[in-house]
Amino acid sequence: MAFVRAVTTAPGVELLPSWQDPLTVALPATHPLAAQPAIQRRQLSAIPWRLAARDDNPPFHDMILRACADAGFQPLPGPPSTTPQDALAEIGTGPPTRTVLCTAAAGLILVHRVAFRPLAGLTVQTCPEVPPGPPGPPEPAPPLAHLHPDRY
Repeated sequence: MAFVRAVTTAPGVELLPSWQDPLTVALPATHPLAAQPAIQRRQLSAIPWRLAARDDNPPFHDMILRACADAGFQPLPGPPSTTPQDALAEIGTGPPTRTVLCTAAAGLILVHRVAFRPLAGLTVQTCPEVPPGPPGPPEPAPPLAHLHPDRY
């Protein structure tokens, strides 16, 4: 089983929508928006995005572009995002740019010169990916398993 985000269909597996993950914006700590407790999408229209290439994560990439369009703007392209660590280092030290992370992931990252603020009104669906159809019967215990109950 795997957990996936922003995916609505996948061949050969069933997706079981389980929860919505809130999203967080990472932006320079010196940017005026960093002083706000939460950020609306439309407030981000003038700040270039650091977004992974669509080929790297099509569902998340498309979700972000749709969210921007729904808020009435096309995102300004920024430098390409490679890894979260590199993107955050560049956000904290370079010209103003931003990226979006799941809030749970952002809470695990310690980085200076970057502010993490909730992105109001936007979440991403998280689903376990399981084989299609009803669950099968449990695997039978191996022979003599009753002799070693601590292993089974």
